[in-house]
Amino acid sequence: MSEIARTGASVGRARALAQQLHEGQQDKAGRPYIDHPARVAAAVHARGGGEHIEAAAWLHDTVEDTPLTLDDLKDEGFSPVVIDAVDALTRWPNLSDDEYFTRVKMNYVALQVKCADIADNADPARLALLNGPAQQRLTQKYEHAREALGIDRPEASGLGKA
Repeated sequence: MSEIARTGASVGRARALAQQLHEGQQDKAGRPYIDHPARVAAAVHARGGGEHIEAAAWLHDTVEDTPLTLDDLKDEGFSPVVIDAVDALTRWPNLSDDEYFTRVKMNYVALQVKCADIADNADPARLALLNGPAQQRLTQKYEHAREALGIDRPEASGLGKA
């Protein structure tokens, strides 16, 4: 286990790990992908999210989009709270959308991260960088996600410490 993880600095370790794993990846608009988890982490931090929520925000796409596994997170010394949230936030191939959203709703930390994730992904300034069909598809996708999670607005999630 790394010294950073042992000392409880999970946010710093999560940030460093996400930066390493997402290096070279680009988002749909061709921008550095790491900017997305950085914005999600900044949003949960600004709304008073605790260390677990912020660490999970940095790591929320790592298991799905990189070679990292949940066991790797355990080996790095991340807490079960963070690992369970990342697990819930990972779209496993065998899960339907309904099953995925149920898993997110059942995990407080994951739900707080997902609210910030949706807000960032559905940001009109980000969507404006995409072509019309992509904008429409993603707008519908995020509207469905909000509905499935029972949130009117991502910022209305009641973010608290965890």
